[in-house]
Amino acid sequence: MSGHSRRSSHGGATSRVGPEISTGGGTVPPTDAAALDAADPDSTTATPPRDFATVAAARRAPLFRELACAARAIEALAAGRSLPRALDDAIAAESAGEPLPAASRAAVRDLAYRSCRVLGLVRELARGLNARKPAPAPAALQEVALAQLVGSVRADAVIVDQAVRAAHALPGGTPVAGFMNATLRRFVRERAARLDAARRHEEARWNHPQWWIDRLRRAWPDRWEQILETGNGSAPMTLRVNRLRTTPAEYLSRLSAHGIAARPLGAQAIALDAPAVVDTLPGWHEGFVTVQDAAAQLAAHFLDPRDGERLLDACAAPGGKTTHLLELADVELTALDIDAARLAAVRESLERLGFAAERGATPGADGRPDAAHASMPRCADAAQAPTPRRPVSDTGPEPTPRRPVSDAGPEPPRRPVSDAAPQPLPRRPAILVCGDASRPADWWDGRPFDRILVDAPCTASGIVRRHPDVRWLRRRSDLATLPRRQSEILGALWPTLRPGGKLLYTTCSVFPEEGEGVITLFLEKHRDASRLPLQWRFDVRTPESTPESVSTLLPVATPMRDHDGFFFALLEKHS
Repeated sequence: MSGHSRRSSHGGATSRVGPEISTGGGTVPPTDAAALDAADPDSTTATPPRDFATVAAARRAPLFRELACAARAIEALAAGRSLPRALDDAIAAESAGEPLPAASRAAVRDLAYRSCRVLGLVRELARGLNARKPAPAPAALQEVALAQLVGSVRADAVIVDQAVRAAHALPGGTPVAGFMNATLRRFVRERAARLDAARRHEEARWNHPQWWIDRLRRAWPDRWEQILETGNGSAPMTLRVNRLRTTPAEYLSRLSAHGIAARPLGAQAIALDAPAVVDTLPGWHEGFVTVQDAAAQLAAHFLDPRDGERLLDACAAPGGKTTHLLELADVELTALDIDAARLAAVRESLERLGFAAERGATPGADGRPDAAHASMPRCADAAQAPTPRRPVSDTGPEPTPRRPVSDAGPEPPRRPVSDAAPQPLPRRPAILVCGDASRPADWWDGRPFDRILVDAPCTASGIVRRHPDVRWLRRRSDLATLPRRQSEILGALWPTLRPGGKLLYTTCSVFPEEGEGVITLFLEKHRDASRLPLQWRFDVRTPESTPESVSTLLPVATPMRDHDGFFFALLEKHS
């Protein structure tokens, strides 16, 4: 029996995690669907993967249905929709007639994310195989099937057969199925030559758009290949230990007692050797830990809040940095976000960790709360409010919690966890405000802040290993429009900072246009601002190690340093 797959009762092969997928510029580690659908680096709510062997053993739909569903999501991705949302829509549509079992939902996500991670390669393969460009639906199905064939996840014959069955249901029917059969079989016959020819093209070799590759090469001539290779890998599940509840050493011991292997990565950062369901983590419900990338955890430390100060966390959702600031000091903190529904996630994070939260009054033009703002839904109810669709380039990728679906098949066993609410922590309530960071007159009460965190909307180019769809959604023009938006926010918030106060500007981007470019322009226009040096000691296992200067952190994946890409600049305001 092949080591790559085995036959299953649903007409295909089991969706077990396969071998690494070669991309020409590195490899894509074997991952299951939920791991690839994990949270952003600041996530506080996303549920990491369930045991995939258990899921694979559960009831499954026929493989051709799973392929068709994944292809529908890839088609939506090509049209500009984020993959998590595209998958939600595709699964809902596929389940409209006959419900898609939970195991198949996980398999669909795996199919779609595997395709997304090698999209540059399979698109180039398709260009070489096709006499003319197919319609969007069969093109997406062909890409999903080719991604499976490239990765040798299942037997070739199974993939071809099931893809052809899926093609019969597309507009065009039999001719489309014939096209699918001919092109996929030709690839199987000529696999080595086809792959070799495709990988001569940089988009296929690196699985990033050409403009993205060119920008990185110019910006980081000695590091661009390493950045791309890291982006093609998978990110670890990193936790931030709440030091108001426990210590990293104590929590590592608790993880070990539960059979969960992990390693320290920073002052509060712990990386798990394998992703785990958050509900199975000891002390999760009691607020002992939060899911947050190791680089994202530096923001609160760099801002360095002090007891009694007044802080603003602009663009606060989903709340990872908000809660971290409260863990470090007893401050009067305002958490601002333009999206009421995402601000509700901040409240949920605060409550799980034991912090109180209040809805802030939003002043009108005369400085007093107006009727329109007074009638806004409270943040506790914001999840029920309509959520405006924000342009993809205007935010980082959103975390998509993957909770079990009770009516879609058996769930894997879970370790028992305490359901006890966390004990309240000795901190002032966070004030939650819905508002636009670039328009302080709409929400600011006129009292200056001592410290401000600006986690600005950006291309999210530093976190593509967590969100492989980002690279295909961004456009070259974003590197013109987003820096303008970042500068607008930074300039608007500067007057709300008191003289002597500090502002930390950060983005999860590795493009200089969104980092040094924005800060250089800001300092030229604001003579009352100066940039302060930032340093961090990354080698937590060697106390005598030398701290490093920090500005742009490029993504790294080593045992000692495993983090996403970020930019940090700390500014001080003069009198």
